[in-house]
Amino acid sequence: MVSLLSLIKCSVEDPLPREYPRIQSLEISNISESGAVFEASISNAENHQIDEYGFIWDNTQQNPTVDSSDKRILKGNINSGKFSAKISTTLNKDETYYVRAYAKSNDFLVYSKILNFLSLGSEAPILSDFFPKEGVWNDTISIKGSNFSYKEENNEVKFNNYDAEVVESNDSIIKCLVPPGMGAITSKISVKIADHTITSNSNFSIIPPTINSITPLNGTFGDELIITGENFGTKEEFNQVYFGEVLGIVSASSKNALKVLVPNDLQNSSESISIVSNLQRVDYSNNFTLTPPSITAVTPEIYIDQEMVIEGTNFHPEAVKNIVTIAGNTAEIISNDRKRIIARVPKGPYINREVEVKVQITDLAISYDTDVNILDNWILVNDELPFRYYGSINNAVVANGNAYLITLSRDIFDESFYLWKFDQTNMTWQQKSIPIAIDQFDSGGVVETDGTNIYVYLPYTNNTFWQYNTITESWSRKSDFIGIPRSNATHFNIDGIIYMGLGTDFSPYDRIRHIDFYKYNPQNDQWTRVSDATGVVNRGPTASFVIDGIGYFTGGGHSTGAVDSWSYNPSSDSWTQIADNPYALQSGNAGFAIDGIGYVTASGYTQRETWQYDPVTNLWTEGADSKVGRIDNFSFVLNGRGYIGAGGIYGGGSTGYDMFEFKP
Repeated sequence: MVSLLSLIKCSVEDPLPREYPRIQSLEISNISESGAVFEASISNAENHQIDEYGFIWDNTQQNPTVDSSDKRILKGNINSGKFSAKISTTLNKDETYYVRAYAKSNDFLVYSKILNFLSLGSEAPILSDFFPKEGVWNDTISIKGSNFSYKEENNEVKFNNYDAEVVESNDSIIKCLVPPGMGAITSKISVKIADHTITSNSNFSIIPPTINSITPLNGTFGDELIITGENFGTKEEFNQVYFGEVLGIVSASSKNALKVLVPNDLQNSSESISIVSNLQRVDYSNNFTLTPPSITAVTPEIYIDQEMVIEGTNFHPEAVKNIVTIAGNTAEIISNDRKRIIARVPKGPYINREVEVKVQITDLAISYDTDVNILDNWILVNDELPFRYYGSINNAVVANGNAYLITLSRDIFDESFYLWKFDQTNMTWQQKSIPIAIDQFDSGGVVETDGTNIYVYLPYTNNTFWQYNTITESWSRKSDFIGIPRSNATHFNIDGIIYMGLGTDFSPYDRIRHIDFYKYNPQNDQWTRVSDATGVVNRGPTASFVIDGIGYFTGGGHSTGAVDSWSYNPSSDSWTQIADNPYALQSGNAGFAIDGIGYVTASGYTQRETWQYDPVTNLWTEGADSKVGRIDNFSFVLNGRGYIGAGGIYGGGSTGYDMFEFKP
């Protein structure tokens, strides 16, 4: 009702006396570039305690109010009469302002009618001081002066060029927040009101942070550390806590304390801690130390490609940050948490079957105190053979307790053959030069042994036969082979006597298969023809082995029907057909014998079966997967373990560079 009455202009006196003061705007005068004079009158004020009166004005709304507009406050009780005020601030040039007078007490608030005028401008504000002179982002700063605006948005405060949020203002005090992200340690403070800007004489300074303590100073990923100190940022985002060069996660902050989580991307087990707050960095005197992981249990026996369970503590919560190695081979992490890792056992290579399990996080590595036993019959022992072996001189042999083979190096521009000696302790090969000329066409030749010496048959080089003495490491030529030159001959050693025969025509190559067989006696350097393998038809390179003084061969067929297998008894100089091999083995198979059982492996590019022959039962049975599909690969037995490797891989014409060990 009071507000309504104040807006109504009456032309006659009200018949009833008013119970509240009446206020009336008279005129706006002295409008100039320095401001304007507002004038009003008040009546019926004698009987009221008026606490505050004055003028309000606004250029954004036509009905200015005490709570939302600029104002000039006049204090003290006033009797009926006129009052005025020189307004010299907050007036923008060439803008229309709406003005009215007001008076209020605890009981009422009355306004005059609204006048308007076109402003010609006003005077600049006065900035006399500010406090405090230093602080951190988001601190409240009080600016003292005059000609400020009651409307917070009319006071534009900057620290250098960064806008500060004004949270409270009147005509003599502005309270603002130090702008976060300001790009300087020191800055001038400026206040702009209307068309005028005033800048402080003194600088405001950002206080550097200090660190008093960090607890705890050891832990694991995701642990919470409490940092106490001074002058930290009051919001989490105002603080950066670094572990080395990795940023931690600040979860809570105040000026005197921070809570930070140890980052998952920690690079090292011991890292310095530094804090960047309000543009300034401070380093702590002591490093944070990562608690090492521990392994309490591991699957004790396992197969390759199965999932191994590793129990322990302080594993990394992110799978990729746990490096699990099994005998130095990196395992794929299937799943994990801080106390368990499930990893897939990699294919190898493995030097032996009792393997070390290790977990590494950053630069911390922990090994389980007991080796894990790999149960596979076949394991990869070398995946970087230093030579090419594909249809090379057939085959590898064991002489004087060491395995040897003859083949080319990995250098495709080197066409020389070398003697390679196997080191079983680390599954590596050593290269030795050969003083004799071996032609590329001799790749269909034979390497055999009498148990001490190595013998090399070279069909292309005039059927020559050479001996390598493994003790003196010397080469000598022996009696030439007396049969027709041939490639891919079947061969074996029985009691120091070398037997060789079958094979295919060497030149011209017209697929003629030989059935004649010969023996060589190293004692007298003589070749002798033995019984022909009369029943053998259409046979190429076979897989052979010796059990209890009897030679055996299978495979080498060029048709799916070549399943017949044979044995040779040197005592009776006779051939006997044994049980057919269930699989129609073709050319390039590898064979060996361990503990009275014959094994034939690598049945072709895509076949990986191992077939076992028991001469007691005269039966073939399928054994463990050999894990490699090859042809023309080498094989040998050393210290009760079988080995195969290299050869042609799927698709033909290329060479594998891996080697596998077999344990029955």
